[in-house]
Amino acid sequence: MPLALIGGAVIVRWGPADPPARGGGRMKALAQVDPIGMLLFAVSITALMFWLLSLAATPEWWWLGVAAPAAALTVWWGLRARDPFLDMRLLARRGLSFTYGRTIVTDIVELVDGSSAGAFSQARVRSARL
Repeated sequence: MPLALIGGAVIVRWGPADPPARGGGRMKALAQVDPIGMLLFAVSITALMFWLLSLAATPEWWWLGVAAPAAALTVWWGLRARDPFLDMRLLARRGLSFTYGRTIVTDIVELVDGSSAGAFSQARVRSARL
């Protein structure tokens, strides 16, 4: 947390300023927001995280039944929306998709191994003490 505060202060002090808004300002920016894409992404990630957290005890598989269709709809919407929240067309770039894949595999290995400091490993430690 302190490192994040220091980083935020450095950006505010020495980071580049945003260019002035042209024509419409905030209302134009709000019109470009993709609320459907945001909602689909939030549902898919939240359901996936609840499912992963349930693996520490009794797996609640129905969360996976929510996460998978929500993720599929997120991809579908990201390919068809005019200005999507997550532009899936960017994954066609080999470097970016490789980086995302590598990050996902690393995070899953840390989660399964229990070496991450996340809630999953905390739940494992608590259940082992009982």
